[in-house]
Amino acid sequence: MDISYILYFLCVKFGANYYLCCSISNILLFMQIDKNHSPDYVFETSWEVCNKVGGIYTVLSTKAKSLQKIYKDNLFFIGPDVLKESENPWFIEDKGLHKEWRNFAKINQGLHIRAGRWDVPGQPIVFLIKFDQFYESKNEI
Repeated sequence: MDISYILYFLCVKFGANYYLCCSISNILLFMQIDKNHSPDYVFETSWEVCNKVGGIYTVLSTKAKSLQKIYKDNLFFIGPDVLKESENPWFIEDKGLHKEWRNFAKINQGLHIRAGRWDVPGQPIVFLIKFDQFYESKNEI
């Protein structure tokens, strides 16, 4: 699945007015030009979010603590929901976190999103996205 589809959805539907949306590597920054060009929200996407498969996991989890100090709960990590709820030792689910928005995503876009905290220093907000239903149409998305 093309992650840009999900990021576009987040950008449009998250609930703030954005004037500039730019992508730097896998970090998506949303800025309002009239606030000294400071990001209002930071979204970082990676296969390694709550999914310890390589060295990038260490980089991301270390960066999470630093970014969390600056952006608090305006920092969001987005990753794949590849493990079952009870099997993911790095994810602390919070079913009430952004519940209304996740319901909207499910009803209107067919996106199954779990929200919670990444169990690393800083414990940033995490959205884990079920992508299995998109396998058949991966070349069209």
